[in-house]
Order: sequence, then structure tokens, then C-alpha cells
Amino acid sequence: MWHLFHLIVVGDTVKATTLRRVKQETSTGTVSSDRMRVTLMLRIIKVDFDPQATSLRLSGRNVEENEFVKMGQYHTLDVEPNRNITLYKDEWDMLFLERLKEATDPTVTADLAAVIMQEGLAHVCLITRSMTILRARVETTIPRKRKGAQSSRDKALLTFNENVLQAILRHVNFEVVKCVVVASPGFVKDEFLEYLFAEAVRRNLRPLLENRGKFLGCHASTGHKHSLKEVLLDPGVQNRMADTKAAGEVRILQRFFELLGSDPDRTSYGPRHVQRANENQAIQVLMVTDQLIRAHDVATRHKYVRLVESVKESGGDVYIFSTMHVSGEQLARLSGIAALLRFPLPELEEEEEEDEEEEGRPIPTVSASPPSSPRKREPLPFGNPPPPPSPPDMVSWACGNPNCRNWKAKRRRKNSDGVIRCYSCYRHYRTHGTERARDVIFFRTTPLECYNCRVTSTASNWHKGPGGFRLCDACWTYYRDNGTVRPARFYKDGSPRKGSPGPSPCPVCSDLMTSKKRGKDKEWNCKACAAYWRKFGRPRPRYLWSSRDESKGFGSPPPPSPPPATARWVCGNPHCQDGTARQYCTGRDSVTRCIECYDYYMKNGSDRPREDVFFANGPRECCRCGMKRSQFWRRGPGAG
Repeated sequence: MWHLFHLIVVGDTVKATTLRRVKQETSTGTVSSDRMRVTLMLRIIKVDFDPQATSLRLSGRNVEENEFVKMGQYHTLDVEPNRNITLYKDEWDMLFLERLKEATDPTVTADLAAVIMQEGLAHVCLITRSMTILRARVETTIPRKRKGAQSSRDKALLTFNENVLQAILRHVNFEVVKCVVVASPGFVKDEFLEYLFAEAVRRNLRPLLENRGKFLGCHASTGHKHSLKEVLLDPGVQNRMADTKAAGEVRILQRFFELLGSDPDRTSYGPRHVQRANENQAIQVLMVTDQLIRAHDVATRHKYVRLVESVKESGGDVYIFSTMHVSGEQLARLSGIAALLRFPLPELEEEEEEDEEEEGRPIPTVSASPPSSPRKREPLPFGNPPPPPSPPDMVSWACGNPNCRNWKAKRRRKNSDGVIRCYSCYRHYRTHGTERARDVIFFRTTPLECYNCRVTSTASNWHKGPGGFRLCDACWTYYRDNGTVRPARFYKDGSPRKGSPGPSPCPVCSDLMTSKKRGKDKEWNCKACAAYWRKFGRPRPRYLWSSRDESKGFGSPPPPSPPPATARWVCGNPHCQDGTARQYCTGRDSVTRCIECYDYYMKNGSDRPREDVFFANGPRECCRCGMKRSQFWRRGPGAG
């Protein structure tokens, strides 16, 4: 069950035989309900696993129509031992194949039991290769030591020890378990082991007498479950369980924490830092939780699978920790991924700070500088940024990016295409696969001076205008609102001042902003658009704009949104084009549609109109008053 839980993820298809209550109607109108055995093929949408009861529940929608269950109906399948199921995947990656191979290995067993106890409290746990299972919790009230009350205390201790003894006999299989660890603070473990073996001799308990050598006592700070971590780190325990997977994971995680305190440059944790260390082939040991490997997002799961494959190809070791194990819980607190490095790497933050300093140096440009006096200078329209400067003849190297050509960079790297670039262009090409744009480089390397009004130190904020030209806050705001450069009459002596160029159009609905308020990203919007954004958290829709054509009533519905780039299927209805539907079907015309458009086509013989699609998938609010809560919704003409 544990391995099936890790093999089956959301989006897989499972075929199994199950029982389902089916209603049948006879010719006389009588309805009967019977439980019938049917074979279903489900597209999984939810996977639940209970490690205590060892039960696995799969929920999904039927994708293969049969006599009793229609396509698209939901069903929950309870997977039980000795029941045959068939699993279909779009892709069996390396980790799934390794998990399948591990599941068929007969030597994979739960080989360690632990009893963590203190006076009046005990936890009986089974430690498998993948998780820690709490099998029993024993709790008894123990009176304090008092004169004249020693007999009641001794009786309570005997009751407590007897309950722990029965829990061990009930939950520990000595044919499988290699070692039973009894841990406690003080002498509680010694008193319990003495009582355990004395009762085993008196009652002739052969499982305890024959496996007496498997019991091991060690120290623990408390009797709670979290003390299991220090128990597994005990040298005596590790020698007894040296060949188990749980011991290896605990040892490697302990080594990571030791290096994190003594030599942090040899460690890395977090997805971004570990990915950068892998690009430098510096990972010696990779630790990742199964929660990341089993992510519902396909792109996220593939990213970590490729990371594991890359580390193994470079000769590194990979440990996949279970979040149901005590070591996996610790790793999950560190973002779920960590690595031990072959050689130290500098901190990513330090490199970014060096990049900022490196890019902030002014680079001379070949374009002629504008006049120094802002009064005599007539603002010119923004054009393209000037070309990068050519390196001097004595320089032997320059950045391979034609938009940069920086020869003063302290660091340089070679990308996968064999071109040597400065570190900033190298990192951009590695992330996006394209060259860094010229306007970005020009903005980062120009002096701190407004290109329009020549302000140097009085502007509070700097903005990147068209072509990468640096603008002060006043000139950028004017250009954003009016689409032209700020004229010279609105500034004096090179200092920006507030001037009203008249009402500017709203960036959302294009109405003139006679009264305006801050909307999305603190931009100036008209009063109606700003109020809609503060109330609903999204831009005001087109059918609420006052500038729409009222002669057409409610207007036409907006065109369908383009499907996401990662969509595997797209509805063939030109009025829908949904790429996020859970089910797609192919009609008689060999066109694949979403399940809603497919049902409409099979019933009416034509594609579902755009008005129906927009009413079903559009926002649940009145197009006139904006009300979102209503008991009934009615579709108006057009997009209403």
C-alpha cells in the first residue's frame, strides 16, 4: 500500500474491479437498488493514504463508459491487499521505475521497533524504510513518592509495565524486527527490561525469551515521540541497524546539520540554491522529500525528477526522505530539499550583490549627450537606445552578447552554446534562453540622470522609459498618463514640479479621469475602476465601462482566453478553447472537445455558442450592479 501511494499520482488512470450500488428501473416503473461488481477505469483526482490503518482510497472520474456507470461520473475506490489493479501513466520516469523495483524486493521490511517511555507514558513505534508508525500509546497515572503511599505507587508501576508488555507482544513481529530499542530518561528503561524478562521467564513467553538479544536499552530525554531522533543517533543503536535505510538517512541528515554549523559553504538547501549547485556539478549527496517528488503540478514534479537524474549522472548520491518519517519531517522544515557539496560555493546573495555593483558602473556611450541646460532643450521623443560601445583595440575579450559588449566585467562564464558572456548575461541566457535586451542593459548602466528634464539628485524614484531611457518620477508619470514626453513648461531649473496637464485617460476603461484614485499597483485609475479593484481585487470588466456602445444593450461577450502554454488538450470549440478541463471527448466529427461542449454537440449537433460558454465560466456577478451574492442567476442578452 505504501508503494502504491507513491506510484499513483493525480492524473494517472487506474483500472480495477469494485462494488457499486446501481439503480435499475423495470418496465412497470419499479426502481430497485443493488450492489453490483463492475470494472471501472478512473482518472485519479485525489489519493488518500492512512498509514495507521494501511488503507488507500482513490477518487476519480470514469473515463470508460459501461452498462452501469456513465462517463464522467465520480467513484471512490478502496484498494485492498490481494486485489488486482492496472495503473496507466503518461510517463514512467526514473523514480517511478525505482519505486516499482523496490516494491518487488522481498527484503524490504520494517526491521526496527522502538519503545520510548518515561514514568506513566510510553510510545510503541515501528520504523520502516520509509516512515515511522505509532502502533500504541500507553498512559497511566503514577502517584508521587510519599510516606505510607508506596504500595499504591508500586501497583500503578506494575499496571503500567504490564500494559507496555502487552503492547509489545501485540504489535512487534519478532520474525521481521531486527532490534527493539527501549529508551527513557533515568532508570525507567532498566526497571522495565528487568520486569519484562522476569515476566517472560515466569509466564514462559517464548517470543521474548527467544529474542532476548534483540532488546537494547539507551537514553532519551523524554518519553515523547520526538525523542526518537536522538535515539536513532545513538552509536549503539546505529551499530545494530547499520544495514537499514532509516539509519542511513538519519546519519546523512545529521552530517548535513554538522556541516551547516561548522562549514556552511559545503551545504546548500532550498530549490534555487540546490539548482545552482547542480549546474556547477558540486552536489555530492542530494536529499529531497517525497512530497516534492509527488507534487500535483506536472512541471514541478518533472523539475525535481530531472534534478535527481542530473545528480546521479554526475556521480552523486540521492536520498528520498519520507515526510512520514522523523528524518523526513526535519528535512521538510528546510524547504524539503538540501545537498552536501563536493567543494565550497560562495553564497548566492553575495554574488547578486556583486552583480549589482558590476552593472551599476557607468559605461560610456557613443551617442551624443543632450544639451546640459533643460530650459534651452526641447524634449525629443524617445527613440531606440544607442548601440553598445565598441571595446578598445587592446582589449582581448568582450561579452558575447551583442547588446552588451562589456569588457570590464570581473567574472565571465561560458553558456551551453559555447559563447562566453559576462556573468549577468550568462545568468539571463541560462534562465530564459535568450540574450539580455539592450534597453535593460542601457537602463542599468546609464548615469543617475533623467533623460528628459536632466534631474540628477532631486528625483526620489527612477523608472525605465521606452528604449531603456532613465526617467524621473514626474516625467515617467506624465508619459504614462499622456503617452508623450513631459514638456518644458512643467519643470523649472531642472527640478520636477507638480503641474496639471488636464484630465488623462484611465488606463483601464480609457475614460477621462476627472476624479481619480489609486487602483492596481497604486496606479491612478478613474473612481469607478479604483472602487471595483478595491472591492473585488481584479480590473473592472469591459461590459461595465461607460464608453461601451449602449445601443447594443449588454454588448457582445469577450472572446475566449487563449489556453495556457502547458495545456495538453484544448477544446476544439472555437467559442470555448478551454485548456484546463478535467475530461475531453472526441465527437462524431473527430474533433476533441471538453465534456460540456461534447455533451452540447451530441445533443444539438452544433458547437456551444459563445454566450453559453461565457455565462457558464464568466464571473458570478451582476453585469449592472456588480452584486456577487444572489439566489438565482439569469442570463441576459449578449454578455449580460
